[in-house]
Amino acid sequence: MKIIEFCGNPGAGKSTLVTALTKEMRHRGIRTICYIPGTKAGLDYCLLASKLIYKYYEYCFSKKSCFKFPYKEYNDSLSKYLHVDSLRWAVLCLIFFIEQLTEKNIEYLLVDEGFIQRTTSFVYDRNLNKEELDFFTSFFNGCVYDKYDIHIAYCSVNQERNVERIQEREKPCLYKHDDENEMREKLCIRDSNIKSLITSVKHKGVINIQTDSYNISDVCDKILLATNS
Repeated sequence: MKIIEFCGNPGAGKSTLVTALTKEMRHRGIRTICYIPGTKAGLDYCLLASKLIYKYYEYCFSKKSCFKFPYKEYNDSLSKYLHVDSLRWAVLCLIFFIEQLTEKNIEYLLVDEGFIQRTTSFVYDRNLNKEELDFFTSFFNGCVYDKYDIHIAYCSVNQERNVERIQEREKPCLYKHDDENEMREKLCIRDSNIKSLITSVKHKGVINIQTDSYNISDVCDKILLATNS
């Protein structure tokens, strides 16, 4: 199974692209599923499982259960650097998913809000420090990047268009209520953190996608070429 992890600033069009790309790949007969938490587009069986796993994790945390909670050692490590419970659970759910899906007859898993995206979402007003960057690099390499065939799809958009999309979007965003100057500054910081992690982890390669405008068939061709070369 090949995994494409989509990264980029909020408003870069990742979820829209993943949704369209999933349809295009399925239309071509490629066994593809998408992981887009929190959107109707992500209602694959994997998202349904995610909600069930999330509830189970939540129960284990509330009961302080060490016996029933898988990945407790991961959670203990992550909790020092990724303080937001919901982000930590999302990361653990995705690790669980990938492990389970490797046993299924699936060719591609398209991941929106993956490891890099989740990790950088809690630091939006400063750059990741060296200790944080070293930890996340080591943790994610050991858990996923060393084990699986993961490519990074980096989605970028003109900053002016990026700001417009955030102001227009319906789903929550940390930057939505900032003035435009603050928003631009935070978007630059987030982008810098994303690129730092992309540079640090052991993925199979980066696929750059400009999302101001694109032809979904061309994007699909580009991804298939990059992941099969």
